[in-house]
Amino acid sequence: MLKKFFLLVLFLFTPFSLFAQNSVEINIDFPYGIDSMFGVTMYEKGVIGPAIKDAEMNFAMAAQITIKNKTDQPLDNLKIDFTLKNSLDLLNSNTDTPNQYSWAIASLKPNESQSIKLSVKRPHQEKLTKNKAALEYSIYKEDSTLLLEGDYSIKIAGPKNDLIPWATLLLGPTALLLLLIFGKYQKLFDTYSTAEIVTAAIFVSFYVAGSIFTQILKTLGTPSIAIHTIWVYYMFMLMLCLVRLVPKKGIVMIFLFSNAVILNTIMWGFNFIHIFTYTIGSAVILELWFYLTGYGRTRFSAIGSGLIFVVYPISFYWFFTAPNLYHHYYSLWYIQLWLSINFFSYLTAGWIGYWFANRIEKVIR
Repeated sequence: MLKKFFLLVLFLFTPFSLFAQNSVEINIDFPYGIDSMFGVTMYEKGVIGPAIKDAEMNFAMAAQITIKNKTDQPLDNLKIDFTLKNSLDLLNSNTDTPNQYSWAIASLKPNESQSIKLSVKRPHQEKLTKNKAALEYSIYKEDSTLLLEGDYSIKIAGPKNDLIPWATLLLGPTALLLLLIFGKYQKLFDTYSTAEIVTAAIFVSFYVAGSIFTQILKTLGTPSIAIHTIWVYYMFMLMLCLVRLVPKKGIVMIFLFSNAVILNTIMWGFNFIHIFTYTIGSAVILELWFYLTGYGRTRFSAIGSGLIFVVYPISFYWFFTAPNLYHHYYSLWYIQLWLSINFFSYLTAGWIGYWFANRIEKVIR
């Protein structure tokens, strides 16, 4: 008796389940086509960041829409309507109604797919009122029968607190000011001889030349991961050699700050965020580290300085500077990938730099 009951239920509901099965499938990949390490999308899917200033208002994120025919019969004269809701603007709207787009497909063969891209304008931070938006869609047959409808949720990620960007930007100068006050009070700063200043200038020139060389490699299409690894090893060997040859307080600040000012002047334009947040902050932390550990004379001191770089400024960039100052929102796996690469690079760079500094010190002294 129970078996007959289940068979009856299956018989009654089977036609409805077959009727409810979607004949078309829609896939939305958003955002799409962001430049990054390998030239592919690395931002978190479904997340868009607000523009920082008016000049960035024209920067658009592209959503790729793909429609697939899941039946064994061709579908003719399909119409797909899209509507963008809340805080976002659709740049390539083709209807009289703003933020709407109508897509007509003459014929879609069985298992065939077709795609389009919709350009979504980034909202201005000051005009941002909601942190969620939606791309609604409706798919109709030629007789206006509704085949499928739904929406794709879009997260608008902005700073949770406006104080975070300012705190991030002022971290370096604040640390430097505290160090100068404390250093003057405790009489920590050393004087430099002419030979030591010339030595520091030589190492700064080597660093600048190496940075220009990495830019040439980038122009030639060298993968970013290879350029980054080369730069890490080269920079750390120079810094650890200089610290060993001139083991005085302030030498790291001279090295990093001089490089930043020169490179920002001749190559990238003067970037206060880069100098204040990264350069000065990193120099202050490394100065304290080398002062406490003996200026790179042990493997612990050399390798530890590399791991400090992984924490600040690298991890600091991914989790604070990128989202709060530049409004770049990366997928967690992408951040973990780069942190793993940096951890290995700086760990080995510290070890190699210590080995190389030993030999340079023996030759010069």
